[in-house]
Amino acid sequence: MKLWKRDLPSLTLRALCAAIALMSTAAPALAANPAVKALRLYVFDCGTVEVTDISYFSPGVDQGKKKTLADSCYLVAHPKGTLMWDAGFPDSLAGNPEGTQVSPRFKRVSQNVFLRSHQARAMLWLRTQAKKTRHAAEKTYAPL
Repeated sequence: MKLWKRDLPSLTLRALCAAIALMSTAAPALAANPAVKALRLYVFDCGTVEVTDISYFSPGVDQGKKKTLADSCYLVAHPKGTLMWDAGFPDSLAGNPEGTQVSPRFKRVSQNVFLRSHQARAMLWLRTQAKKTRHAAEKTYAPL
């Protein structure tokens, strides 16, 4: 029994060293950026904005007319790194599936991403999933 108690710290130290060695060999493989040889652009449908008076964008023209505008998000894959350009509406707007009243001019905002299976997902879901993916984790530039 005394022999086991005496060797326990040594065994723990050996197990810890083995775990660190194993993780250090796996980390570079996970962090490696896939080779991007050509510029690639990914466009996401990040929601819509219903504008009650479109003349806000062109004074004097189309006064009082309503229009639904798209909010697109872009992921640029470049050999020097990746760039997420315009990540959509703030997460605070994503919680309401009916949309959110932003101002008197902007009636409703929805933040849905439509997948090939025609399932609507909130933009917050896309961001959560993007954090889990390798490609999103490798983005090196984000505009402010």
